[in-house]
Amino acid sequence: MTISEIESLILEQKIIEKLFNSPEKILNKGSFKSYKEFPLAWMDDLNIANFDMIENSFKSYKKYIFIGMGGAISSAKIASFYFPKKILYLDNFDNERIKFIQKISNEQESAIIVCSKSGKTNETFILNSILGKKNHEDIYLISDDYDSRFDKKNTFVTPKKIAGRFGLCTYFGIIPFILGGINVKSIIDQINLANKECRIVSKNNPAISKIAFLFSQFNQGKKILGINSEKNNYVKEWVEQLISESTGKNNSGLYPLMNVKKPFPYLNFSNKTNILNSDRLEVKLSGPQNLFYQLHVWLYVITIFGSLLKIQPLDQPNVEQTKKNTQILLSSNKKDSSKYKVYSIDKISKIIKKKIPGKFKIINFCIFGLNRVVDFSNHFEILKHNLSKKSIFLSINVAPQYLHSTGQMLKGSEHKITTILINLHGNEDLNIPNSLYTLNTFVKTQAIADYLALKKKKRKVFFVESNLEELKKQFKILNNDTTF
Repeated sequence: MTISEIESLILEQKIIEKLFNSPEKILNKGSFKSYKEFPLAWMDDLNIANFDMIENSFKSYKKYIFIGMGGAISSAKIASFYFPKKILYLDNFDNERIKFIQKISNEQESAIIVCSKSGKTNETFILNSILGKKNHEDIYLISDDYDSRFDKKNTFVTPKKIAGRFGLCTYFGIIPFILGGINVKSIIDQINLANKECRIVSKNNPAISKIAFLFSQFNQGKKILGINSEKNNYVKEWVEQLISESTGKNNSGLYPLMNVKKPFPYLNFSNKTNILNSDRLEVKLSGPQNLFYQLHVWLYVITIFGSLLKIQPLDQPNVEQTKKNTQILLSSNKKDSSKYKVYSIDKISKIIKKKIPGKFKIINFCIFGLNRVVDFSNHFEILKHNLSKKSIFLSINVAPQYLHSTGQMLKGSEHKITTILINLHGNEDLNIPNSLYTLNTFVKTQAIADYLALKKKKRKVFFVESNLEELKKQFKILNNDTTF
C-alpha cells in the first residue's frame, strides 16, 4: 500500500473517531484487565489553572536537578539542552556524574526533583539517597501519588492514567520547561493545539501522514527506522523510547536506530521544512516554541500505528521482568554462575566479525557500570560510523536508563538482534545509605538480572565482563581492523 492509500484506509475505518470515542474497537487489551484501564488521559485538553502555581511552588534556586529513569526524566533531559545553566539531570550510575551533581547540590542554591511515575523506581531512589541532600525543604517529588518520605507540599501528583513515556503533558513534561523559563501558557497552547488538530477527520490531521509513512515502511518489511536530530540529542532519545516501548512487543514493532539514515528509512528532526517522501520524514522542530506540539502529535502517531500493527501500544509487559529478577537475586544474595556464561572482552570482535546472511548486521550493546558516559559515547560513535561503512550497525543502551525505555523492545520485538551485555568492573564503589548492598553490587546484580530476562525471551545475548579501558582498546582494535 502507498502512503496515500494508508491515509485513506485510516479515514475509511474511522480510526481517529474510534480512538477518541471507543478505543476498545481499535486497541486490544494487551496486559490490561479491561479497556477501561487504557491510560489515554494524555488526549485530554489541559487547563492552565492546574499549572499556574508551579513557579510559586518552588523557592528561588539557581539550579534544578532532576533525578529519574525512562519517561519520567526524558523531558527534563530535553530541557537541559535548552537551559543548561538551570536544568540538570541524573539518570545513571556514572560515578563522576554523581559526584558532579552532588557537589552542585551541596554548594549551590539548588533543588532536587525526584521523578518516579510509580513511586517505586529503585534506581531513582538509590541516586537520591546517594546524593544525600540534607535540607528536605529543597527536595521535591513528581509521582502519581503522595509518598511519606517527601513533604506533601513539595509533591506534584500526576494522573495515573498516563503512562510514563506519554507524560509530556503532565508535571514530568512541563515543570522542567517552566523552571527553565518557558511561559506556561505557550506550553498549554501547544499541547491543546496538537489535541485539536489530531482530532481532525481528514488528511489535514498532522498525525495521519506520519502514521502512513511508518506503516508503509513496515508493510514493505522495512522494520528498522533511523532516528536523527540535528541539534537536541535528547529528542532522539525521547522518540526512541516512545517507539521502542510502544511497539516492541508481541514479536512485532519497529527497531529505532539512533544517528543512522540510509540504507534505512529515517526520521529527522531539524529546523528545516517538513518533508515526507518514500523513505524520509523530516519534522520541523524550532525549539521550545513548537516542541510540545510536535512531540504531542507523535503520541497519536505511535498509538494509532500500534493499533494498525494489532498490538497494545500503551503497556510495557516485559519491563518488569528485570526488576523482579534483580530483587530475587539481591534477596537471595546468590549469583548462580551456572545460569550465565561470562565471556572476555575479545568476544566482541568475534561477534562483530562473524558473517551472517543478509544485507546488513545489527549489534546492540547494553552496558552496565559505565563511567564517563559522554567520553565513552564519543568513542562508540566513531566505531559506529566506521562499521556502518561495512553494513554493520551498532546501537548502545546504557544501564540503568535503558531498562526503563528500550528494554521493552529488546525483549518483546521480533528483531532477533545480537545483544552484547557488558558489565564493567573496577569502578570506585559507593555506599547506598540504609542498604545492605553497595552500588557496584546492585549494578552487577542488575546486569545478571537483565541477561536472564533476555535469555528467557530467547534472545541472542552474550555476557561480557571487563573494564572501561579494555573496552576502549577493543574499540580501537576494531577501528583499525581491515580484515572484514
